Amino acid sequence: MSVQASLPLFNGFQLKNSIKQNELAFAGATMEWQQRKDELTLQVILAYLQVLNNEDAITLARQQAEVSKQQLHRLQIVADEGATPPGNFYDLQGQYAGDQVSLVNAENSFDGSVLALTQLMNISYNNKLQFDRAGVAEEIKQFTALPDEIYSMAIQKLAAVKASELRVNSSSMAVKVANATRYPSVSLYGGASTNFSSAAMLNSLVSSADLPTGQYVVVNGNNLPVIAKQDSYKSTAIGYSSQFKNNISTGFGVSVRIPIFNTFKTRTAVQLARNEEKSNKLVADNIKLQLRQNIEQAYVNINATYKRYVALQQQATAYGESFRIASIRFENGVINSPEYLIAKNNLDRVNANLITAKYEYLLRSKVLDFYMGKLN
Repeated sequence: MSVQASLPLFNGFQLKNSIKQNELAFAGATMEWQQRKDELTLQVILAYLQVLNNEDAITLARQQAEVSKQQLHRLQIVADEGATPPGNFYDLQGQYAGDQVSLVNAENSFDGSVLALTQLMNISYNNKLQFDRAGVAEEIKQFTALPDEIYSMAIQKLAAVKASELRVNSSSMAVKVANATRYPSVSLYGGASTNFSSAAMLNSLVSSADLPTGQYVVVNGNNLPVIAKQDSYKSTAIGYSSQFKNNISTGFGVSVRIPIFNTFKTRTAVQLARNEEKSNKLVADNIKLQLRQNIEQAYVNINATYKRYVALQQQATAYGESFRIASIRFENGVINSPEYLIAKNNLDRVNANLITAKYEYLLRSKVLDFYMGKLN
């Protein structure tokens, strides 16, 4: 049995830097894991907003179909009395059928968006789910943060940026670890050992006796026998504990290891570590560059969407008034069905575009919130 121990006193700070390297690598992996969580959170939010978008589209399609249905019912009565050309009735009937198709398409889109959302959330699909609209603004306001402000917040809060910086720091520590083998190493060592053998015996004296040897000496012409003392011993095995105590040996000291030549292994390891450090720096710089470009693009897109939304609001107001007047004139027989349908389709189209623009703006604002770390 033996026990040995050594304590490094100096090894070029290799152990210290290795611990730091692993800590930074672990922190970087943790940030990458957080980034995946943030990305999934954003995907769920965007899918949820798409569900609300399609839900509003269903409501609009039902309203449009209901208007056509009521107008068709009124026209049926008028047509039965012969007070309107038959063509007007069939035009409205075709419009109502088209509105029904639009409603079916809106319902299908809604079911598809619900499926996408439930799959992202890893829950069973159910098209009867009720969606809470708390926190979803009915009216939108212009996004005021500037690209530089958004970028500054993203650099500080976005997990992807932190992960890339931690990877760079970890690879810098790896260079120091590889370079540490160039330096001498000093260690304090010590050890103790003992052994046991089943062949080890202990001889104990039992008795002593004077016995003739069979030889003699001549003294004054007389042959005198030679007497010798003979001891008797008893052999017994030495116990394990006794051998364990009696055979202990110890040693300690200080060792110094000076590197002279190791077939350029250190130089190669240092160069590989430096290449890895440069690669991680390039990745980190590229992440920041892409982040800035994405933020600038998102900023331009959200402003364009807001301008489109405002213009559509004005257009919806105008077309709403136009359709109101057209409805009155059509009911009084002043205009025919094509003119009425043009006014209705204009209003229906702008209302659908208004819903799309609204949720497009909300989607883009959530993307910018993600960059600013506001989704947690």
